[in-house]
Amino acid sequence: MKLVVTEKNDAARNIAELLGDKKPTADKVYSTPVYRFTRGGEDWVTIGLRGHILEVDFPETYKKWKMATLPQLVYAPVEKYPKEKEIIRSLKNLAAKSDDIIIATDFDREGELIGSDALSCIREANGTAPVSRARYSSFTKEEITGAFTHLAALDENLAQAGESRQDIDLIWGAVLTRYLTMVKFAGYGNVRSSGRVQTPTLALIVARERERQAFIPEDYWVVKGSFGKGKEAFEAPHATTRFKTEEAANAVMANLAAADSATGTDVERKRRTSPAPAPFNTTSLMAAAASEGIAPARTMRIAESLYMRGLISYPRVDNTVYPETLDLKACVRELAGNPAYAEVCRGLLAKPKLTATRGKQQTTDHPPIYPT
Repeated sequence: MKLVVTEKNDAARNIAELLGDKKPTADKVYSTPVYRFTRGGEDWVTIGLRGHILEVDFPETYKKWKMATLPQLVYAPVEKYPKEKEIIRSLKNLAAKSDDIIIATDFDREGELIGSDALSCIREANGTAPVSRARYSSFTKEEITGAFTHLAALDENLAQAGESRQDIDLIWGAVLTRYLTMVKFAGYGNVRSSGRVQTPTLALIVARERERQAFIPEDYWVVKGSFGKGKEAFEAPHATTRFKTEEAANAVMANLAAADSATGTDVERKRRTSPAPAPFNTTSLMAAAASEGIAPARTMRIAESLYMRGLISYPRVDNTVYPETLDLKACVRELAGNPAYAEVCRGLLAKPKLTATRGKQQTTDHPPIYPT
């Protein structure tokens, strides 16, 4: 039997549906949902985790909050403990009966770490089964089939990078949060927590707030003229964009009142080309959605839902450069069936070659977000 380990239950179901010769059978191992199917005459089963199934913490001897022990935490050993005990139990049960293990968690640093942690649990039940890694960026038949046809090895370097981030979060957060809390008990300030992300973010907010408080507002005056009539009506500002004194603005208005008419002295025509936008990564997706009034948290919930339904590629990505292996024409063909895009798509597909725009950030994991 081949065991496929995914990051979430939805991913396990999707992969089973896309890979199976027939519709998969939903089952449970203890309390954890699994999906059984056959592929090429072989029995397969997929199981979804719940993100990280192990968590890091200090040993019991370092858990007492004392000021004297804080320096020791920086060098204290960091250990892993079961976080999702029922899922681990189910995973080991399946692993003991499996001949092949395929890690199919998300293709990024966190996904590699989650897969590596799952493998450490699997090895406790099955120490000999070969292990491979399936990497994919979208839930389409072609992408998933390709990923499971061209299996790779688990990237331990990438997993260790994720593990380092996890350790830093614990050490930084634990040491500084304990310190701030104990300082509060000594009578100084309020209880505050500290973390690798929230503390630098707070520093940025404080710096911006200080700028706001230091700002001294100044009055200014603007003079605009209205020209033309009907459809040809337009407004134009004075060559001096802002007048610092009311007297200067009034002098301009007085000159206009004294003149009988205004005459155009020059007409200048310019053509400006706006560059096409760079491909979407997570940040630019959230910025574009925010301009439409959609909050970042809701944007990511929508994007995650679209990804799990196979409608867009993986939405948590820094990359803004499409890889050469991505079939751009295939992406356009998928959109051509939508009447809203059909005409534009036909024009693109008529071209001998499509060349995508490029952003400034290029990584080697997922491609930028694209419709599938």
